[in-house]
Amino acid sequence: MSPSTISDRLRASPADGILGVAIEPRTYKNLCYLLLAIPLGFAYGFILLFGFLFGAILSLFGIGLVILLAVLVSARVLAGFERVLANALLDLELERPEDTRTGSSGLWGTFKRYLEAASTWRGVGFLVLKSWLAVVAFVLLIVFATLVSLVSSPLRYPHEVEFVTVNDEPIAWAIGTLPEAALAAFLGLVGLVLFAHVSNAVAYVAGRMALAMLDGSASTDEAEPPTEPESSDGSNAATEPESLEGRDEPENADPLENPNAPENPDSSEGSNALDDSSAPEDSDPSEDPSSRP
Repeated sequence: MSPSTISDRLRASPADGILGVAIEPRTYKNLCYLLLAIPLGFAYGFILLFGFLFGAILSLFGIGLVILLAVLVSARVLAGFERVLANALLDLELERPEDTRTGSSGLWGTFKRYLEAASTWRGVGFLVLKSWLAVVAFVLLIVFATLVSLVSSPLRYPHEVEFVTVNDEPIAWAIGTLPEAALAAFLGLVGLVLFAHVSNAVAYVAGRMALAMLDGSASTDEAEPPTEPESSDGSNAATEPESLEGRDEPENADPLENPNAPENPDSSEGSNALDDSSAPEDSDPSEDPSSRP
């Protein structure tokens, strides 16, 4: 067996796939993305919630339209920032949307263009989902801090590692000996490997969300009308049935105009019936004066 084959098998081994996540740069880029999602997500939720709420309430006084326009402009700017962030940390290639129509300037014209653009509402939807992603990332941050505390147990025992709090009573592990500290460090390392896989999965879902809602190529493709297929001679295939129908002869053609057309037997029978009906009926011999004696 050649050395290259051995190296290929080692590279494709399950242990390498499980433990190799700890040395992949993508893992740490995903962790940075989730770490930044905590403050950004809460800020997005605050801006959208209070912006739309006060904008809808104050729209009766006119100033609400200004607030709503500011929220929409902020949502588009923040969506652009999220597009750049996803391209940098999630290894995506998101494009800037170009679905905003050109129209009249002014406050109302700008507000109308942003309302009609699909990328505006996709960006708002992504920012709302990013606020929920911040909650998931915050939970992952707490788990990460607990695992780091377990791994560092041999350096600072005796100490307690607190996991959760139930009914105002913390559930903790009191580590007082070196074997307990070594066991805690081993469990912490295993937990960190699992944590890396979970964080990569969450970052993958966030990347799919960004690809579906922030990519400008999707909105551009939807804006273009579908083109009809053309035939081999360059003509439009949709017009062929009409041309074929145009070449069909009319059903009720006059036989006098076409001397080669066969006579209709039904029409001849109808004419014979008319001749029979037009013939005078046999008169009664009693009514004929010449027949009288």
